Amino acid sequence: MAVEIWNTDRETQEETFLEKREMDLSNLLFETEKDKEYTWKFDKMKTVAIHYLNFTLSCDAPLLSPFLRNKLNPLQVNLIECKDIPYKTEPNFKPIYGVFNFVDGRSFRTLDFPQDEKCKFKHKHVFFVGHMDPVSLKESLTTKIVSVDLHDCDEYVEDEENAIFQHGRAKFSFRDFLRKNCLEVKLRSDVFPLKRNDVDNTTNLDLNTTAKKNEKTVERACPYLVNSTAAILVANLARPIAPFDHDIELKKLKEEEKAAKRLAEATEEGKDATIESKVTDKKKTIDKSE
Repeated sequence: MAVEIWNTDRETQEETFLEKREMDLSNLLFETEKDKEYTWKFDKMKTVAIHYLNFTLSCDAPLLSPFLRNKLNPLQVNLIECKDIPYKTEPNFKPIYGVFNFVDGRSFRTLDFPQDEKCKFKHKHVFFVGHMDPVSLKESLTTKIVSVDLHDCDEYVEDEENAIFQHGRAKFSFRDFLRKNCLEVKLRSDVFPLKRNDVDNTTNLDLNTTAKKNEKTVERACPYLVNSTAAILVANLARPIAPFDHDIELKKLKEEEKAAKRLAEATEEGKDATIESKVTDKKKTIDKSE
């Protein structure tokens, strides 16, 4: 979901686009509580006339029923913050943002934050893993990693589409979700620098040696290493990773609906009986008084 800000000229009625702010609503798919409110706060806007923008959204009921929640098995990733960032004070640097990469290639991008030592993203995103084969998912969680790319060195340039800037990466493992009844993991990882371009050294070897050419090793004085930059995230899984039997779960759902219907009918009959008894008692009281 996106909120666009336009400026309208009062004299000519011409509209000019100023900026756009995007909001990730996928976290609504993980919520199980009723009447839950979500608030997005945007400050330090590009539009000078607007100091800040707050957007609140509330749902009177969860978006996913228990049946769909078990079937789709949402995985919520909460990228909490990146701290001890070697922030820049020069005006040619863009705001800081992060990109989370899942084991199957899916990813999400956080909002932009001003250059600062600590960026509290608190960005929640939901991935559905119920449609994936449990064996393949377990293998991916065992052999692959998830990562957070910290973009704090992007600059304002003319050719922004083809520009490549150095950034940092923090690596995590979701292997703990393979444990029985593990539905939450809290992780912290240091951020390490990445080179702008990967150098192909397959044909660039010195004679009689294995030293590689044209490759710059990670500098020990790198700002990420000096500042001990780190990323923190929390991941929650709706149910343990296991096969989902559609027929059995659908049968259970129908039985639960029948039981709830019988309970509602019994409750309604009990209310009617209570009302009839009260009316009878009133009639008896009136007869006695007469």
